[in-house]
Amino acid sequence: MMSVPAGSMTMSPCRGDPGEAQKACGKIPALRGSFGVEAAERIFMRSPFLIEQRIPWADVDLAKIVYFPRYFSYFEMAELEWIRQQGLDYEKLLADLEIWMPRVAAHANFKAPARLSDLIAVEMRLDRIGTASFTLGFDALLLPERKPLADGYIVIATVTRQTFEPTPVPERLRGLLDELELRELPNRER
Repeated sequence: MMSVPAGSMTMSPCRGDPGEAQKACGKIPALRGSFGVEAAERIFMRSPFLIEQRIPWADVDLAKIVYFPRYFSYFEMAELEWIRQQGLDYEKLLADLEIWMPRVAAHANFKAPARLSDLIAVEMRLDRIGTASFTLGFDALLLPERKPLADGYIVIATVTRQTFEPTPVPERLRGLLDELELRELPNRER
């Protein structure tokens, strides 16, 4: 395993052929139902976006475990790095699309503590895409064993820059989001 200093991160988009995705992300997306070959290939090509980070002092509390709101920062960092991995600048993308993307809901479930200097991964997937909003889902995992630490989601609206009124998710953004793996949502709607 590569060494990652505390507070720094590495990116692994978990992309590539099925063998590479399985090695990088630890699983292969399951295909359910009856799909045509094109649909199956499209679903199989989708993958989560992954960043890795060591837990720095600034992120822990007195008990030396990650202070719970920091997970939202990790989720946001995954989103920003995903945009950068697409070869895009976040501010320029918003200007080009003539939109803002305010967060309208955020939720997290905490499953186990992460401690100072732990190496974690944050995987980002697409939970849902609607007319004027989309939901990004996140899983934080302790490495190397991939022990679940937290999961959550952020609902992001698309609004006009002038009036902040809802506007449809631009096709260019839909195309980018379409490359993310859909996260399986057991017994919960988003």
